[in-house]
Amino acid sequence: TPFTLDLGLEVRGYVNGVAPNVTVDIGLGKYKNSAIQGRLGWKYANLGNRGLHESEDGTGFGGSLGYAYYFNAPMKGVYFSSEVEVFRMKYNHRNSGFDEMLDTQDDETGETKLVSLVPAIEVGYKIKPGGDNKVFVNLSASFGWGINLLEKGEAVGGDNALFFLGAGFGYRL
Repeated sequence: TPFTLDLGLEVRGYVNGVAPNVTVDIGLGKYKNSAIQGRLGWKYANLGNRGLHESEDGTGFGGSLGYAYYFNAPMKGVYFSSEVEVFRMKYNHRNSGFDEMLDTQDDETGETKLVSLVPAIEVGYKIKPGGDNKVFVNLSASFGWGINLLEKGEAVGGDNALFFLGAGFGYRL
């Protein structure tokens, strides 16, 4: 076959949140060890007080595109990949304060919209239980650098290192 197509669902977790995704791997025909990888999903991030405010949490939609090299053809076993993830995020943030003159609590809240860009590298393992079975399980670990672009509102989070663990399953068409 000229192409191999794997469709799946996965959940990627990291210290600050979770990202459920729909995944697609497209094997590159005669290059049976190579694939284009894509993800499309939703992300929830809760930075708590690890951001630039006392409390920061956000959600957004986005995806990633990358290249993977599998050590076993076609598209199974250990693989390495590089990807770029882009998410459109909306964060809510809060700082609390106490006004001593008025003896009142004075909370300061706000909203920030931004584009999050994360170039990353990933190592994973795609398991196909039962030999010729078309069902697969995928486990992965990724390391990247998060960059906040096009911010509308106050700065949140800041640029930082990110580490993701992922688990998913799917079907080879």
